[in-house]
Amino acid sequence: MEKKTIGGFIAALRKANGMTQKDLAEKLNVSDKTVSRWERDDGAPDLSAIPVIAEIFGVTCDELLRGERKSPEQQAEAPDNIPTAKGEKQRQRLLTVALSKYKTRSLIAGGLALAGLLAAMAFNFGFNRAYLGFLAGCVFYLAAAICQAIFLNGAFLSVADQEDTGDYRRQVICLAEGVWCLIAVLFAASLPLIVFIHDSFVGLSGGSWLLRGAAYGFSALNLCAGLLWLLNGQLVKKGVYAAKANFAHNHRWQKYCAVGLLSVLAMTFTCQWGLNQFVGVRELAEWDSFDNLNNFRTYIESDVEYHRNFYGAVNSAPVAQPDQTIIYYDAHGNVIPVEEALTEHLYEGSEIVLTYVRRNEAVRDIRYSIKDGEILFLETLTWDNYYRANAQLNTFNTLFGLAYAAEYLIALGFYWFKRKKA
Repeated sequence: MEKKTIGGFIAALRKANGMTQKDLAEKLNVSDKTVSRWERDDGAPDLSAIPVIAEIFGVTCDELLRGERKSPEQQAEAPDNIPTAKGEKQRQRLLTVALSKYKTRSLIAGGLALAGLLAAMAFNFGFNRAYLGFLAGCVFYLAAAICQAIFLNGAFLSVADQEDTGDYRRQVICLAEGVWCLIAVLFAASLPLIVFIHDSFVGLSGGSWLLRGAAYGFSALNLCAGLLWLLNGQLVKKGVYAAKANFAHNHRWQKYCAVGLLSVLAMTFTCQWGLNQFVGVRELAEWDSFDNLNNFRTYIESDVEYHRNFYGAVNSAPVAQPDQTIIYYDAHGNVIPVEEALTEHLYEGSEIVLTYVRRNEAVRDIRYSIKDGEILFLETLTWDNYYRANAQLNTFNTLFGLAYAAEYLIALGFYWFKRKKA
């Protein structure tokens, strides 16, 4: 028995009406090659074209989907406005084909977005141009967003005037949201290229970009999640697509978990901000105290060399340096002696209490308080102690970062436990 298909039925109807492929193509505003592919069953019309083709040939949509006319018995059992099982099966197949095409096109949009990140990396690391990298990435991100919008519109047009396509529309919208979220995250991850660089002829280091880009991208992901929660609620409310039976329950628990998570994150952030703002490196560091000015003068005027490597690691051992003479200038550009250039003072109000020559390079900061010539406190902070305190503060911040991740995972786990599966 010959298999009845949409393409074969279109070809038979076209010939019966004395039309060429070109004639039908002009009526449908497509190419004659497209009609030829339909008739060879190399493709099928979009669902939006089915009512138009049916009207041209005077058949029902269900008959066109079945690939044959209904018999009088079938017509009596199922009126024109009620699809048969075969017609419905063919309609679902066309929906699956349309969704598959849309998924493939969405992958192209996602690939464009990833290409933008690669372009940004190429300009930043390859040419040491952070600004150009950001601009190149933005070109791809914008192209990806526009392409996804075009693909989304095409996916909706392919099922225009079709009923019972709620599940199809839901999958189409969710995939578009996923691609746009990816674009937003990659765009946010590229922002450090212009936020932390103030020269168009330099690039951002890999480690710095990785940390800051991850933080920006994660923030964008959370922002997108909140916006999509609001958007999907409105789309379901307005009937743009059909919600699953458990949508209301899951949507409500998403709100509860998000509010709880934001509250906990806000408290954690407040603690971290307080640690960095009111404690900081200087308060965590160990200072050396002096009980009289003479001991301080002896210490600060000691000829101590101090060197550290590029990454800030402490290296107190002397490093061999080529012979070189350092020339000092005053505010007027005149050459001055080394002793004069290194001379500093301790003040009580506007009165100079102590004058010394600062030769001890290991000292980073000095803090003091003197009243009526008597020392209330006089302390020095060495570079060694400063970097130890800085490392300690970085450890605290890392622990806070782990706390953020743990809180986020706990919220996700709690939602996963409370959600209802489809």
